[in-house]
Amino acid sequence: MSEETPEKGKKTTSSGGAMEVVEEARVGGSQAGRTANLALLALSRAARSFLLYDPSNDAIRRFIEDLRLKFTQAVEALGCLDLEVRPFELALAGEIVYLERDRERSLAFRMYRDGVRRLTFREGVEWDEILRLLEVLSVRYTGVRQNEDDIVTLLWKAGFEHVDVDAVEGFVPDEEEEREGEGTRSIDRSAAGVHVPADWDLPARRLDERAAVAWKDVGESERERLRDEEASHNLPANAERAARELLRVITDSGDPTRAEDVWSFVFEVRDFLLSENQIGHLTALVRAIREFFPSGNERAAEIVASFADKRALAKIMHSTPKTTMAPPPELIELLDLLPQQRIERLIDVLGEERSEASRRLTRQLLERYAPEQPDYVIARMREAEAGVACDLLRALARALPEKALDAAIHLADHPDLAVAHEAMLRFEKAPHDARISRVLARLAASPHQEARWRALELIGARKEHGAFGPIVKLAEERQFDVTSMEEAARVGRTLATLSSRGSTALFRQWLRPKGLVGRLVETAAHRFLEWSAISGLEQLPGEEPEELIRQAAEKMHGDMRAHCLGALVRRRHRG
Repeated sequence: MSEETPEKGKKTTSSGGAMEVVEEARVGGSQAGRTANLALLALSRAARSFLLYDPSNDAIRRFIEDLRLKFTQAVEALGCLDLEVRPFELALAGEIVYLERDRERSLAFRMYRDGVRRLTFREGVEWDEILRLLEVLSVRYTGVRQNEDDIVTLLWKAGFEHVDVDAVEGFVPDEEEEREGEGTRSIDRSAAGVHVPADWDLPARRLDERAAVAWKDVGESERERLRDEEASHNLPANAERAARELLRVITDSGDPTRAEDVWSFVFEVRDFLLSENQIGHLTALVRAIREFFPSGNERAAEIVASFADKRALAKIMHSTPKTTMAPPPELIELLDLLPQQRIERLIDVLGEERSEASRRLTRQLLERYAPEQPDYVIARMREAEAGVACDLLRALARALPEKALDAAIHLADHPDLAVAHEAMLRFEKAPHDARISRVLARLAASPHQEARWRALELIGARKEHGAFGPIVKLAEERQFDVTSMEEAARVGRTLATLSSRGSTALFRQWLRPKGLVGRLVETAAHRFLEWSAISGLEQLPGEEPEELIRQAAEKMHGDMRAHCLGALVRRRHRG
């Protein structure tokens, strides 16, 4: 098989007949030119390798590794690569650093054909941006889809931070047809009522008066301002401005452009701004639509609502940095402009978001808007999953504490412990309420130990005296875990907190000497009551409780005696 050198830009084949990717002509006279040339050759080879190899082939990995090495060297050596795109060449500061005249293989031709005129890699360009550029170029080489976007669109969608693209748009002849399915549709400008001169696309006519050509020096600041106008990082602002201008055209009674001709572009701008998390520009566009269209315009109202629907809000929340502690003012302004179904959509987003940062921001927004529909929030709370119910109760508690307390009373018996715990948190600083007393008394008999302990703690902290009798009844009817001495201690301490005199008499009864059968068979239930009594007496002041503990210690043995002696020691330490 014949082989030609890579400098001639020809394809070569191996002995097995498989095509290999070969370099285009090596060019560049200066050191900077040669460095840039090597990087661009590596980029072109890597992009075209997807034509010849399966994506999992080791050859592609070698091309990508070579691209990483060459581009890193070029960026470190040159800092900024400002490439002028010509039909078959790429030039750096006027020096040709890439050349390939084969239209099918030329990287420059593919970019130039799609409208790219300048490609600038600014200082700080990162490897992941080079990989995104490689993805764009490889798509255009392989032609995966016949209706794939051109390079300019793909480059703008890639969202580069350190890569700028300058591009132009071409003209489409009137007679060119666009295919729709199996049929065709011709482009007819006259249908839109736009009349242009017959020679509008011909060279300008010669004028009789000619001015002398003179050089005008443009300062660097002015050139920088002009370049900045079309830089890719200004694309969100430019897109919003273009949409505003089109909206102004719609409202011009002298212009034949219809609203339906523009809405598709507005949708495109909306989706682009959402993908870029440009909430400020998104809000400005909503204000423009509301400004140009009266409130009774149903189509405009429908479009405005789509700017903060469930999908849009989920995108905004998901794109918010994890370090953000409060909703951005632009997002609040956007939601203030769009009150329709606002709370419903926020709750829907809360049900789907798993990021703690996103959930925190959503809760804060619900705190702001919950007073508008508190009953709806409570209704959704009762039917929501545990995590969402907790978040809604927390948000409502900050916005409307009284409403949250009513909801907590109904949710305290929730089968999910997380919801029950969140509900009981609302009882800590709540004023005295007979409903809370009844709920806590019920929770003291909960089948869940954690709920029982929390209920006992709140009963004691709130001095719910009405719960004294129900707790005694639960203990004597063995409603607690009689094998848990920790629970017995909690019961005793709670009863002592509620009533000093009543609990002393009760504990004396629980410690009363057992009969003959009781001495022979000490049941777990009686042991529970004795342990509770000693734990309660330990908390009570005075000589009588101490004397009862001492008497019990003399009659008991084992760990029960140790419990009595420990209670005496702890009382003395507390004075």
